[in-house]
Amino acid sequence: MKAVVPGVTLVGMLAGSVALGGCSGSQEDAAGRAPPTAPPASAATVSKSPASQPPSSGAHAIAGGCGETPVYEGAPPGWNAEPAGFTDVPDRMPYVVAAGGTVMGYFWTFPLRAGHRDNPSNKILWYVRLPRAGHSLVVRAYPRGKARPVVSYEFAANSSPGEIYPSAIDVPQPGCWTLELSWGAHKDRVDLRYLPQH
Repeated sequence: MKAVVPGVTLVGMLAGSVALGGCSGSQEDAAGRAPPTAPPASAATVSKSPASQPPSSGAHAIAGGCGETPVYEGAPPGWNAEPAGFTDVPDRMPYVVAAGGTVMGYFWTFPLRAGHRDNPSNKILWYVRLPRAGHSLVVRAYPRGKARPVVSYEFAANSSPGEIYPSAIDVPQPGCWTLELSWGAHKDRVDLRYLPQH
């Protein structure tokens, strides 16, 4: 799946939509599997900024965050100052940065909504700071502070350019959800708020 090609503008990307292939979602029985109590460690040491500190001097928090994850607008983190596929980084496109600072995700639709969404979908374009090395992005989501329900997704490492994973992540009920993100030996975590359906 070729999701983005160099030189494509944000408008073109939004109009054409990033293709979502090689992904699957499922709900699994999470009995006996409690959520982790601490952010998972990354395979590489990456500096982490406090949650209260914006990821760049040109970013500011906006309403809609939950748990330990603020939502930002403005300039992205320095490690992804020129996101692959963007010819002009949008100042008003909301994004989140995971707890360990190794993943960021742009929301193509905001706020996210619970339930299966088609129009608009709960599309998030993930950028990983550490190489994909051919590994899929595995997402395990559950309500913050609870063991279930659990929703699982897997997104193939076949989009380009750069270390990106296009995704659409639905959850069955509104609230604050924790997403465990892993690709190969790398792991990180983010909290996302899902609102009720209209």
